[in-house]
Amino acid sequence: MMMLGWIATQRKELITIYNQCKGKQPVLEAFSVYLLRILNGLSQMSSSQFYDYELQILEEAMRLFFIYYIEQVNKALSDKVRAKEKKDIIEDIEYAISKISNVYKNVIDGTANSDRQMLTSQAVETNIYDLSPKLFITYSAILTTLVRLFHKQDKYAFLLHPSLKSNIETENLFNMREKEGKVVLIYIPETEIEKIHQTPIYLLHEVYHVLTKEERCRVDRARRMETHVLNAISQRLFRNVNFDCIVTEKLFGDTKVDDIIKKELVERWFPIDRRIEKYETITDERFFYRKNISQNICDGWNDMLSNIFVSLGEDILVAISGKTFKYREERVLFTCIKEIEWAIHNNLVEIISGNLVAEYVSLYMSVYREAYADVACILTIGISPEEYKGVFKNSELTISKDISDPETVRALRIHVVAHAVSRCTGISYKEEWEKYSKENDFRKRREKGEKGKEDADLIRKQNDRISILEDDLKWLERIMKMCSGKLWEILGDKDSKFNRFRDIVKNLDIFEILNGKTIDDLQNL
Repeated sequence: MMMLGWIATQRKELITIYNQCKGKQPVLEAFSVYLLRILNGLSQMSSSQFYDYELQILEEAMRLFFIYYIEQVNKALSDKVRAKEKKDIIEDIEYAISKISNVYKNVIDGTANSDRQMLTSQAVETNIYDLSPKLFITYSAILTTLVRLFHKQDKYAFLLHPSLKSNIETENLFNMREKEGKVVLIYIPETEIEKIHQTPIYLLHEVYHVLTKEERCRVDRARRMETHVLNAISQRLFRNVNFDCIVTEKLFGDTKVDDIIKKELVERWFPIDRRIEKYETITDERFFYRKNISQNICDGWNDMLSNIFVSLGEDILVAISGKTFKYREERVLFTCIKEIEWAIHNNLVEIISGNLVAEYVSLYMSVYREAYADVACILTIGISPEEYKGVFKNSELTISKDISDPETVRALRIHVVAHAVSRCTGISYKEEWEKYSKENDFRKRREKGEKGKEDADLIRKQNDRISILEDDLKWLERIMKMCSGKLWEILGDKDSKFNRFRDIVKNLDIFEILNGKTIDDLQNL
């Protein structure tokens, strides 16, 4: 086998970095020496017929890893980088190397290459994983092919590794990189590796947490996150607060004084229209990435909440004055207003000290994130509702520990996913998805009022509970429908390679995996 072409290029660049760092940057110098050893190992493997399995599993991820390593080291060595950022970048590089080296070693040690076993013997069993190389190569080929079909092979790579845990987990490397692209480690439970019809679905779900950009509608999602937080904070801020001590002479329809005053205070305290308009002027797409936009929303909302302390009493007086209210006896009214002010003040303290904005942001962002990965996976492979239920029945959202009732959270996720998938024209099992969407309408759960409370209560602490409002549900539906529409424009073309990819992955056969036909079919797409 010829030496992999990229190895020579990366070796030259690593040697250049080593010479730059020698005697000046001992940590980066040591990293470069270690990675040169790995490159030499890869080069040796490429010259041997006994390491074909390992190379097929490792090559794409290792190629990108070295590119990103060199890119980040050059950034750390730049005079434009401040000392604190340089330290963070080097720590990020160190973490990436520690992770990739463990995977690299375990893949080589654990791959059951029968040809090599005929020529060597191992006195002591040191590997704890039992790898099936042809299954691992097939799964790797599925992910590599999907990345290639999206024309992102120079941006993203996924490296598989067995795990003793019960759920699939992922780990992104080089998180300090500002440009698009990731090397992602995916840890597959040993108990799942041989489930050839379920495991690809799990894997594609994880891949879609990072793959694709425009289809995520991140700017629209950010706008609606402001709405979700507004609805949640409004509920929590006015917990046990009632303006019924004030009576109006005229009301419009079923509108209550309590609702009028609270709405006016919310508009005064939380001018989210200005925040939403600001999003239109931001050109840096990284601003809208999950972690970044979540932090921005939390910071902005905590600032707005803190500012309420300064003018709370005055704001309440302004809200109740100048209206056609028929006040009760003055002393009683004064006491009532002070009690309201104190109740809101206490709620503010609890919201800020309890970091509840972050909890509410985590809740909604998790639903968006998991639902998107579900929808993309379903549209890519063309699975039925029954298959979806079977694969994800034990899957839970990776959200804060303070979010309770996972069944309710899962129900919200399923509602959004089914609604989005069933709206796509020409999908597999369309009638089944339409039926599934109706059966899992989240509004029905709210109407039932199970367990003696609204079934949309989501926070474990009684005082911090919120309900998913109709406004929230509609925006979740709309945003995910936009996402599914953009995805289906790409995935749904009957003449595209995605259609053939769907057929291959949907109909995996163990014999075709073992004789190599599946890999050949994927590579020929």
